[in-house]
Amino acid sequence: MSSRIEDMEKLMKGQKEVSRSVGFDLEDVEDPYGTMGLACYDCEGDVFDAQLLLVKLFARLGLHRYNMSKGTKFELHRVKKYNKSMGCLCSYYITLVAWDPATRSLINFQSGVGQLDFGILSVRCFVARPQGVTESSPFDPLDFFRRPDGDQRFHWPSDFSDRNRFYILSDSELQNNDWPRLYVELAICETDRGIYLDSTLAPLQILEVAIETADEDVEPLQAKNATVYIKFKGLAYAVYGELGAHVERKIVVKRSINERSGYLTLVGGYGFSIGENTDSRSMTHPHSNRKPGDSIFCSKAVGYDRPLNISVPRFFSLTKPPHS
Repeated sequence: MSSRIEDMEKLMKGQKEVSRSVGFDLEDVEDPYGTMGLACYDCEGDVFDAQLLLVKLFARLGLHRYNMSKGTKFELHRVKKYNKSMGCLCSYYITLVAWDPATRSLINFQSGVGQLDFGILSVRCFVARPQGVTESSPFDPLDFFRRPDGDQRFHWPSDFSDRNRFYILSDSELQNNDWPRLYVELAICETDRGIYLDSTLAPLQILEVAIETADEDVEPLQAKNATVYIKFKGLAYAVYGELGAHVERKIVVKRSINERSGYLTLVGGYGFSIGENTDSRSMTHPHSNRKPGDSIFCSKAVGYDRPLNISVPRFFSLTKPPHS
């Protein structure tokens, strides 16, 4: 009986720690029954982690949200650790090291990102802060679980000649802003959960970016609510469209930032080759025999030697996974 009481005390203490830390820094929290539903991953060691590519993208998304709100230019240096919830749609609590080019210094930073839908880009960044700094807006579960507003079936415009409607990024702006590439990489990895290698995304080239905003008085690059149209190439094996790194592809992303909570939400779809007739098809719901989450590697690309399924252990308690 005393053992059961001790376990319950540990559980109650652990739940308080989870609430206090908003899901971060839980390595030392005891969870005797594994009921808190979070797994802790240490990224400092030389251990293979098939989720690390997506985690790094989510870390960059937190930095992107912070940079937009604070006018900084923080960059990802490395991921230190992360906690992850269970399920197909997960929340990630990431502790990372950011590089501040203005001060030429490293900063410990925390990024919290949750997945809102499966098989497409639909994510929400609910924490973006230097470690140890409390955000002015506390975590709001109502805002976090609220579905994205509006029609999420995005279509590619027939042309971008209307400069009152679209802002086209110049070559220098493409070089000085890495977030269009981040949006593309997130859309690819959220659509195909089988991608886990940095080398798959390394050849990507951003060809053209157009921004459509509802508020004409806002600088398009800093618009909190905008639809972004991106043309890119370099993806050899795509879920949708033709195969080949030479194929030019499209992605549409709706960006929105909640004024009250500050949460950044990205929703979008990609895949059609330039020249395809997409008038009757939504970017987020193309006609395809592929089920959400299926990996397209080895099933569409003859000669590609990556195994179709990678076995990655999942740990659902707050104990650190054993290194193997």
